[in-house]
Amino acid sequence: MTYFVFMLKTKNILFITVTMLAIVLQSCIIQKNIKYLQPRTGLENQSFPVNTGTNDYKIQRGDILSIQINSTVATSLDIIDNKFKNDKGSSGDELFGYDVDAAGNITLPLLGNIKLEGLTLSAASDTVKARLEEYVKYVTVKVKMKSLRFTVLGEVKNPGEKITIYSKTNLFEAMGICGDFTYYAEKKKVKLIRKENNINTVYYLDFTDKSLLTSDKFYIMPNDIFIVDTKNSKLIQENLKNVSIYTSIISIGLLLLYNINRIK
Repeated sequence: MTYFVFMLKTKNILFITVTMLAIVLQSCIIQKNIKYLQPRTGLENQSFPVNTGTNDYKIQRGDILSIQINSTVATSLDIIDNKFKNDKGSSGDELFGYDVDAAGNITLPLLGNIKLEGLTLSAASDTVKARLEEYVKYVTVKVKMKSLRFTVLGEVKNPGEKITIYSKTNLFEAMGICGDFTYYAEKKKVKLIRKENNINTVYYLDFTDKSLLTSDKFYIMPNDIFIVDTKNSKLIQENLKNVSIYTSIISIGLLLLYNINRIK
């Protein structure tokens, strides 16, 4: 009987040891899962053409636009300087831009309301130019995003809603604004939620793959939402505390069982 209890205890301890070892090994973070833009064939220099898909962005309600006006005619410049360039914009002194309101319009001095929602920045420039040419000659117009708002949630050091004044911000710059990923970030499956044609689409981005440099998602768009999940290894390590408690309870139980049988 004593031999049977001893073997039972030994097998259980062995089982617990193997289980704990498997958990520890599974919780280890493999280096290839945390490095950015990993080389596929070595460390040689490589070039990647960048997709500049931001030109296709269509203006949405709530956007803040910057509008630059120029003319080669002096009399026209006087009108622009007095009526337009000195205007602070509907966003006030802080941003010096023009809000796209709930109806999809911006309000410009001299011109009034202009519908820009749904237009690309290039098309919006042409629209404003066409309206201005009713008053001035030889005018050029450039409409740009005044600021770019995006949100990052999950395993980054400084999550939340962010605003950058740079209308052309790439994925790595966006993560840099958030303080970079944490140690336990799942970099291979970062979710990007992007509103396109009034439909929210979820894309998965792999920050460890160099092909991200050529992706049409390389530059972020206004109102993008990023969700960075937690690695399973972190969840496992968090649960190790509970596992150690259960292991202690089982060990104590086996020890008590062994001593009881010895007494008998």
